[in-house]
Formats: sequence, structure tokens, C-alpha cells
Amino acid sequence: MLSRKVTNAIRFVMDELLPPIIRDNKYFMYPFFFFWFKGKNTKAWMNIKSVFYKLSDKEYVSFYDLYENGAYISKRVTDLSERTISFIINSLNEYEVLHHEYSILDVGCGKGYLLKRLHDAGFHNLTGVDLATSSLYNEIEIINGNVEDLPFDNKSFDVVLCSHTLEHVLNLTQAISELKRVARKILIITVPRQRYYHYTLDGHINFFPEKSYLLKALDITDEKTTCKNISGDWTVIIEL
Repeated sequence: MLSRKVTNAIRFVMDELLPPIIRDNKYFMYPFFFFWFKGKNTKAWMNIKSVFYKLSDKEYVSFYDLYENGAYISKRVTDLSERTISFIINSLNEYEVLHHEYSILDVGCGKGYLLKRLHDAGFHNLTGVDLATSSLYNEIEIINGNVEDLPFDNKSFDVVLCSHTLEHVLNLTQAISELKRVARKILIITVPRQRYYHYTLDGHINFFPEKSYLLKALDITDEKTTCKNISGDWTVIIEL
């Protein structure tokens, strides 16, 4: 299993140091995809950016179900770095979320790792939502749902978290609208700080190489907004 620190280092070398004409050459990238995806459906994984717009929601969900259930070599419990997790927990403490017993929703929570870390830090009014509902932790319940159509009423949660999810969604505008709709007080979003290449091993279809790209997508200004570049990720805190 490759840690986030290791994969960040690999991504930096490939994305920042290699000339684009080499970095985005399909013949150069093919061996990397073949290794990363264990030699299975290599061409399909390589071409996802060319075909995702033609996929139905069901087909796209099936694609990511396969990805999330071990189609690649570097399976890990979270894509968040330890520094980002600490920043999120410290920020929630600064907003006295624990003191006020605010409800917290983690959208695209995966197996529930961030919620488990929050639970261990003393937060207990926790809910997770993901396309898959398999939790690794008995104390964490995960509800089935799609970020583009969340199964909750308006302003259902005081705090909404969404980490390493928006880079994958088909309808970015709709997903962001849903996050804002269900959040009452605070919205915290983390996405990779990543430039666009056609051939990326992560299957991302949305890219945020600059802070302005993310703030534009979120349709917010700097007012009441904190945006940090931490360990190769943008983390934005929005006061609603």
C-alpha cells in the first residue's frame, strides 16, 4: 500500500518535472496504467476522460465501484494527508463545533475513516454518506447517497465535509449546489491541487490547479472563506 505522501511525491515528479509532451503520451503512460490497474482493463482506465460524458449515472457509479473496491494496487483507507486531517479537526475545534454539539455530515466518506478520526477526537453527532455503505468502523453509520442528489432536507447538518470527491463527479455544479443546500453553518471541502493531464491514474475528471479554479467552481469570494494548500490539496472552509 502506497501512502499519500509517496503518491504525492510520484505525482510531483510526473506532473511537474516531466515535459508535457512526454508526461501525456499514451505510449509512455501505458506501462504505468498496466501496473497500477494490475493489467486489467488498462485501455478503458486510460480512456475514461474521453468517454465519461457518454456514461449513464449507473454506468459511472459502476466504474467507480470497481475503482473503490480494489481495481488498483494502492488501496488505502483515506486519500487525506495527516496534516489535512489535523487541520480539519483543529478548525472544527476553533469553531467550537464539539462544544455546540453540531451535527456533522461527511459526503463521499468512503469507509468512514475521517468520521472515525472525528469520533476519536470527541465528535459524536456524525453521519456519513457514500455510494457504497460499507463501514470499517462499528460506531460509524454510512447512508447510501450521491453527492449530486443528497437524501437530506435543506440545512440538515450544521457542518458538511466533502473530501476527495468533487474531482470525480459528473455534474460539478449540481454537486456543489447540494453541499451548500444541506449545510447550515460550515462547509469544508478538500480537493487535490492538480493540473490537468489526459492520462491520470486516479480517474479524475475535474481539476483545480489554482485556488481561483476552486473558488470559481464554488461560486464564492474570499469573504468568510479560508483556503489552505496542504500537502498537495486545497482545503476550503466556508462560513454560511
